[in-house]
Amino acid sequence: QPAQTAQVLAAGLAGVTARLDPATAARQALAALVTLLGAQRGFMVLYEGLSIAEVIAYGEDARDPDAFSTGLAEHVVWTGEAVFIDDLRAHPALGERDSVQGLDLRSAFGLPLFEAGALVGVMIADSREPMTQPDDELRAAAIALGRYATLAVTSARALAGQAREAAELAVCHQVALAATRARSFTDLLPALGSAAGACGAERILLLLGDGLEVAAAIDVEGHPLRPELTTFSRTIARCVLESGLPLHLADPLADSSFASHASVQGLGGRTVDVVPVRGGEAILGVLYTDHPGEVIEGPAPMAALAGMAEAIGALLGRLAPRAPSA
Repeated sequence: QPAQTAQVLAAGLAGVTARLDPATAARQALAALVTLLGAQRGFMVLYEGLSIAEVIAYGEDARDPDAFSTGLAEHVVWTGEAVFIDDLRAHPALGERDSVQGLDLRSAFGLPLFEAGALVGVMIADSREPMTQPDDELRAAAIALGRYATLAVTSARALAGQAREAAELAVCHQVALAATRARSFTDLLPALGSAAGACGAERILLLLGDGLEVAAAIDVEGHPLRPELTTFSRTIARCVLESGLPLHLADPLADSSFASHASVQGLGGRTVDVVPVRGGEAILGVLYTDHPGEVIEGPAPMAALAGMAEAIGALLGRLAPRAPSA
């Protein structure tokens, strides 16, 4: 048993540390955890704050990452330590949970993943059959596996963050360079469309003045949009115009400040990003982008949009008619 535990742990650690992408590292760790504990299934639940950001599954039901007990994951998070539950159905806090009864789970082992005191996620190994309670050696091996999995996931996230920052800088540079060469606002449209597409947007609207007039509405190739495709939420745009603060709404309908407005209800499930366009101290208008709510790979929209708005503001200031000198 000790030799077998050491062999499984070593193979698992080697697999976790050999991969850079979080999903592959997570599956390597889950495979080792399931083998160590004699479980049927493994899940890694990754969090952003206290919200579930991603679920990675291994073993039975691997094709259905939602087939885990959210109650068990919450219990592990709030316990803050490795937990083994021999009979989930008899557990006072979990036995009546729909996610336990619906999945017909019997035994489970859960392990919280922390990095520098911050919650990264939870690793779970569970089974519809009884699992043997892990001894101290197995528990220590599982905890070591969890530490390496945490390191692999956080390192991969850091690398992805650096890649996004580099992409944001490239987008801002592209638009700024185009703005310095532009002789008219039309000259800037192809660069704006390309930059918006790199941010995952489907379209980009420049709304100017107190009336939020549509000064430009283009697709990701810089082509003008037909009038029926330029509908936007005036409520959201005016909020940014009046506050002077950028606004990201992953789902406007889920935000109590906006959900009741008709212009927001017409958006459906679209994610909206809006930033102010400034000319000196004045707010000239807003830059408005949106896209369907799925996760988009690429630069984070807000940082890139802010750089685009700066370039637009500078260009508008350069192209504005100047008063004749006395």
